Amino acid sequence: MESTPTIHMWHDYVCPFCNVEATRIRRIKDEDNLRLDVRFHPWPLEAADGAQPRAEDEDKWVALLRPLEPEAFADWDPASGYWPASSRLLFAAYEAALVQDAAAAERFDLLVRQAIFQHPEPIDSVEPLSALAGNVGLDVTLFRAMLEDGTAASRARTAETEGKLLGIRGIPTLDLPNGSKVISPGMKIHRSVEGTTIRDDIDVLRALLRNVAGVEPAGIG
Repeated sequence: MESTPTIHMWHDYVCPFCNVEATRIRRIKDEDNLRLDVRFHPWPLEAADGAQPRAEDEDKWVALLRPLEPEAFADWDPASGYWPASSRLLFAAYEAALVQDAAAAERFDLLVRQAIFQHPEPIDSVEPLSALAGNVGLDVTLFRAMLEDGTAASRARTAETEGKLLGIRGIPTLDLPNGSKVISPGMKIHRSVEGTTIRDDIDVLRALLRNVAGVEPAGIG
């Protein structure tokens, strides 16, 4: 039986660009009924930058991205007090979900992003993450056990190391089945004397996903 094509996305949960990319990938998959799997891998900004980004710092990017994907930042409030102090537990939680069910892990991933950027709520502790795991049909007992005994965190550290070995330099980066890597397809930061803007073409991402899924020729978009 032919395996389902898989895209690997390197990301951080507190990256607004990653939030847009993951939101769009999920929507395009559903709209176009694409047979395509997505795996998420940690590229922690707190390691790259030396500290976890602050919500106030990311707000300038949210202001630019919100017009592109309003629902992805529907009730975003940088002063909510719910900004994760670290993404490490979130990465581990995804790994705990992935062990059980890859499709449920994709849904879980999106719920985590929504709890940060769409409708901010406490998310960086075991209890709320376990509630999300239950919402997507995972075995919560097993999920909690992997978080509490360090198994999920170990898997996340291994995945982070793989990103370093692959030379991932920025996020969101999509690692495609043909071995090519694309950073933030369709979205580009443009700086000029007038200020910073985002050049956006969602059809670039849609064509890429359709090509990987085998329903659109290469080179379109």
